[in-house]
Amino acid sequence: MYCRLGGRAVMKERIIQFGPDGLLSGVLRESAAAGANGLMLFNAGVVHRIGAHRLNVKLARALHEPSLRFDLSGQGESPAAAAGLGFEDQAIADIAAAIDALENEANVDGVVAIGMCSGADHALRAAVVDPRISGVVLLDPYAYPNDDAAGADLLARAADPDRWSRKIKSLMLRRDDVGDTASGNGRRTGGGDEIDQGRPLAPKEEFAADLTALVQRGVRILIVYTGLVRRHVSKPAHFFKTFAAYDFEGRIDVEAMPHTDHTFSTIASQETLIGRVDEWLRRRSSAACDRRAS
Repeated sequence: MYCRLGGRAVMKERIIQFGPDGLLSGVLRESAAAGANGLMLFNAGVVHRIGAHRLNVKLARALHEPSLRFDLSGQGESPAAAAGLGFEDQAIADIAAAIDALENEANVDGVVAIGMCSGADHALRAAVVDPRISGVVLLDPYAYPNDDAAGADLLARAADPDRWSRKIKSLMLRRDDVGDTASGNGRRTGGGDEIDQGRPLAPKEEFAADLTALVQRGVRILIVYTGLVRRHVSKPAHFFKTFAAYDFEGRIDVEAMPHTDHTFSTIASQETLIGRVDEWLRRRSSAACDRRAS
């Protein structure tokens, strides 16, 4: 982190190769500010390091902090690793190598990992085992059933005058399994309350244990949920009620964007997300500067 004393830090970008044998490929965005937190952005699923709808590029260029957006092993421009690690373990190893690169190339003081969907899962797991990660931004991490959210979604869909015409069109196209993805509701599975979040859902207790470990270590956490999981979370209170048995309220920042689709496909949703992440990072920087001054 660094204290902003006015004006924007000067930034420049360059491609770097890093990690074992220099196999990992990324774009380093440098800052003239010393002691800044570095940002890491990487793949969501099989999407190239630019992110869905170039979201990673837009985040990196809009935010003040130095950053590294890169491809995990076997994705984009990074060839598969020869280490023989499993998918999750290899992602954690790649993230550790990216932190090394940020420390060596940009002289950062701590790292914030930003990940979407499976990228959020990687960011969370890496943060648990790597103390150099001082913050995480999790875009659509795991979400779990919440009766209040499900009821609110049911009422919203019932009041939507366009829903029934969309449903009829969907049935005509024999796409019953898609559900209301056009309105950002995600796909329903045969389990009723379950939502297909695009990857296997970790047990709630495991997710909570990882978050607890980070909170206890002082890692700052921002979670952003989109309309993909609005039957589970459509406002922050739903998250905190779901995890009422844990001491998360006031210690984890949660944002809900229930009218935004999972990949932030619209310019408006991208700008809203960037603004919220930037404001969160500024609050972190201000708090650090206040502590240093005291």
